[in-house]
Amino acid sequence: MITDYFDTKGIDYRTAGVDISEGWIGVSCPFCPDGDHGYHLGINLTTHLYTCWRCRAKGHVVKFVMKTERISRESAETALKKFIDSRIRISQKGLADEAVRSIPVHIQRLFLSQISMSTRILEWLDSRGFSPDIYRDYQIGDGGISGQMRHRAVIPVFMYNQLVNVVGRDITGKADIPYFTLPNREAVLPINDCLYNMDNAKDTAIVVEGVTDVWRIGDGAVGIFGKNYSMRQVWLLSHFKRVFVMLDADARDLGEQLAYDLSAVVPDVSHAEISEGDPGDMSQDDVNDLRKRIFGRIT
Repeated sequence: MITDYFDTKGIDYRTAGVDISEGWIGVSCPFCPDGDHGYHLGINLTTHLYTCWRCRAKGHVVKFVMKTERISRESAETALKKFIDSRIRISQKGLADEAVRSIPVHIQRLFLSQISMSTRILEWLDSRGFSPDIYRDYQIGDGGISGQMRHRAVIPVFMYNQLVNVVGRDITGKADIPYFTLPNREAVLPINDCLYNMDNAKDTAIVVEGVTDVWRIGDGAVGIFGKNYSMRQVWLLSHFKRVFVMLDADARDLGEQLAYDLSAVVPDVSHAEISEGDPGDMSQDDVNDLRKRIFGRIT
């Protein structure tokens, strides 16, 4: 365990206390600009990912060792090799505990039981420049005119071919909240722990913010659901060999931070900035050029 490494190095840590959750340990953060005299940096004992509650530093424990020991990444990985697998691995077992839950049946019926495509959802897709194929490819449903998904496109979120959450996208342009996600009690996974379209990406992934960004780019694009990301999403992204971070134009700093955090666990990471708007606004020609450069093919 990582604690065994800390014991051999004399690194002080806490297993309980303020801001230290079960399955985590707390250590002093070497990344805080003004120094950390508490135990504000939490390290997850399963994923070995860390986050600081003060300076918001995030990453893999390899980077923590590089900083504290002032050594190279190769040396840090070698030092940790006897204690942990410094490479993060994920598998379907990662959902084992959550899989005992399932999405409420009345929500599943909104997209799994539809015999024909909804005219108003097709019209909304067309207004956004999307072909009708998107409807079937992403199993979109119609939320109807009543209930929590009313007047929304119902978008299922699958991971490891299992339904883990559902997003409702307003199609009227009048809702105060454009995107609605299931309460955690109704979801298999909280939306911030999900990676949209993950099952349709192989060795290389383009990380974008929203579902429409994913639809525009197609297979190989994955969404983090907004202008934030969690350590579980970093964990999920860590199984890719190449990752291109391409968030909205107004999220440049977030994109840089995500690329930095991923660099500790992904062999090849790039931050691709866009000048304005978001990837969902890209023309088909621009998408084709992007796919050729990154995947070597258009489809």
